[in-house]
Amino acid sequence: MGEAVVALRKQTVSLCMIVRNEERNLSDCLQPVASLFDEIIIVDTGSQDGTRQIAARFTDCIFDFPWCDDFSAARNESLKQARGQWIFWLDADDRIRPEHAERLRDLFGRLSDQPQTYFMDTVLHGPYESEGPRLLSHPRLIHRHPSLHWRGRVHEQLQPDLTQLGYEVAWSDVRIDHLGYKDSALRQRKLQRDIRLLRMDYAVDPNEASTLLHLGLAYTELGNHGEARKHLRRLLADESCSWNCLERAYRALADMALRDGNPEDALRILDRGLSKFPQDEALLYSQANICFELGRYDAAALCLRQILAANERREHYAVASDLRRKLAPRKLADVFRMQQRYDQAERILRAILQDFPYDTHTWYGLGCIYGDTRQKEQLDGVVKRLPACPDGELFAGVLLASWHLRQTDFEPAGSIIDELISKIPHAALPRLLRCQWLDLRRAPLEARLQACRDLLRVQPGNPEAVAALQVLENARSTVSASVRPTWCSSVVVSAGVPIEAGVA
Repeated sequence: MGEAVVALRKQTVSLCMIVRNEERNLSDCLQPVASLFDEIIIVDTGSQDGTRQIAARFTDCIFDFPWCDDFSAARNESLKQARGQWIFWLDADDRIRPEHAERLRDLFGRLSDQPQTYFMDTVLHGPYESEGPRLLSHPRLIHRHPSLHWRGRVHEQLQPDLTQLGYEVAWSDVRIDHLGYKDSALRQRKLQRDIRLLRMDYAVDPNEASTLLHLGLAYTELGNHGEARKHLRRLLADESCSWNCLERAYRALADMALRDGNPEDALRILDRGLSKFPQDEALLYSQANICFELGRYDAAALCLRQILAANERREHYAVASDLRRKLAPRKLADVFRMQQRYDQAERILRAILQDFPYDTHTWYGLGCIYGDTRQKEQLDGVVKRLPACPDGELFAGVLLASWHLRQTDFEPAGSIIDELISKIPHAALPRLLRCQWLDLRRAPLEARLQACRDLLRVQPGNPEAVAALQVLENARSTVSASVRPTWCSSVVVSAGVPIEAGVA
């Protein structure tokens, strides 16, 4: 937006940022949007690289603020320095795409002097693109108020509650991409930092809901389930805390139970959450996934249909992206596939591809249908299409290996599986295939046991692997080398199609 257009606006907007050693990010963040704002406020908390020089290309309003283990303190400094009637905030690893920058410009042109805040979806991109991003909603654009300030050393919250100040809460269709989760190693370091800061807040106020939630979530992500449960259960004991905090706590506790190999416990936790929030889409989707893995396909379908039939709501939430348009119908197609309702499953997946033509898991689901129904030509078409999708070569290899297993072509299947594991050692699908491959070949018990353990190492709590491991360990105690656990094959090989010796 040119300066003349900015000058015509009735309301001024300040962009507020806090930065430190962001020379790799800052220019890419600001370049597409800098001209949208009446001023850009940069608070630097101690950069030792070229951050300040890059910032100076966009603004003269650069302020030093000594880092004091408190993100809110730095954000409040940016508020103090801003002069705009409205405040918009970004982090250096945020990105606004051109089409969303245009939407933001239109929104700025419609602003009034009424007390309002606009929530926007932040799209959190993880290290595995095929898994899709998650959405986290924030109040990004806020009309100034002398009482408003940030609180919390990390995962900062605006205080006091905006509704208490008489603010109207609105939703914007502007989406902001956040890249801070793409680097797994960096993410681990940030989690350790967050825990340190959260524990400082916890020492001051051990009952603060946001602190309890984010401590629980951070410990969950780091795999420290004991500490995570302690904080999340304490949070659930406080009936007065917000829907958003309670809902995320239920989901995290259920996820931990599942990872620990206790799917029934996970379902009980979700049942408690749904008794409080019966229409919550994220809780229903988690319940559907667990029921699916347990082979309870009718129950899974019931949850998914509730999601698809409900009126769309907008809340402050943190869920997988496109839950209603992509994830829920895709899972319903998986259910239909397992029930051998192949035509219905294929129609759903083809419809999803109209809106998401490069969705890896949708193409993979189609490939599974064609494998189940022995349609080799169609399967080959999917295998050729998948490499254009994120992580598509992995899923194409899984489909080919699965096809060879069905034909009892063990040598090519084994070669593909070994190559997939060597290329992508953290992926669960090839290790699940290896378990099935070893069982079909009547491999020694120790080899099959090790394959199950390897799968559980990369995918803790996988219910098929947990059950198979128990069967194999029992067999070892009776020295029975011929025992074969039952692999549901919901993920890889088949859907209701026998996988006995002939893989008929």
